[in-house]
Amino acid sequence: MNTLSAGLILLPILAISLEDNWRQLGHVTHDRDYRLYLRDGTCQDVQLKSVSADDLTFKTGSPAKRSAIVRISESTSGNPLSIVFSGRSSWLDVRDVSQSHRAQLRVISKQGAEWNAKDMLIDQDSIQSAGKTLAKADVRYVQYIRFKPLTHTESYLDTESAPIFAPRLWFGGAWLGKLTVLLYAADLAEDNSSVMCQPRP
Repeated sequence: MNTLSAGLILLPILAISLEDNWRQLGHVTHDRDYRLYLRDGTCQDVQLKSVSADDLTFKTGSPAKRSAIVRISESTSGNPLSIVFSGRSSWLDVRDVSQSHRAQLRVISKQGAEWNAKDMLIDQDSIQSAGKTLAKADVRYVQYIRFKPLTHTESYLDTESAPIFAPRLWFGGAWLGKLTVLLYAADLAEDNSSVMCQPRP
């Protein structure tokens, strides 16, 4: 079986951190609700206001410490497709995340090979696509590349198949901009526990 690195150009391996993902929260739309999953197993629905180095503030309610956040999602359904921030390195999240016409995975091997695809098959110890396989042991990073979240109005127009009234949805959403969510980093402690959602009192 062909390996992932076969036929690919090796690129310099750049350090990728959860810090990069955190900073992006300052540039996503704040005109919508997000679900905040905390490390104590509770969750809350919030509207973002601002992001600092250590805190996330909301339009109402008390700020949340960055260290307490395990995941932020644009959906209350728990669908991994809607992840906008992950505060952990998790192979389980890589396996669960949805790939679609608006999102894909980027895999970077420990040798520096980069692989972008929308049709990856991920199991417990490998990633496969287009006849190529990369063992989990050879993976350094897995990133989730997706469009930035829609506003409430854009979500409604998209659902009603009326994108003509939402300019950011034109040309396949090219004007939305992209988010790069780090799901797995081999140099971080791996956390494959279930993300719980017990509403906060």
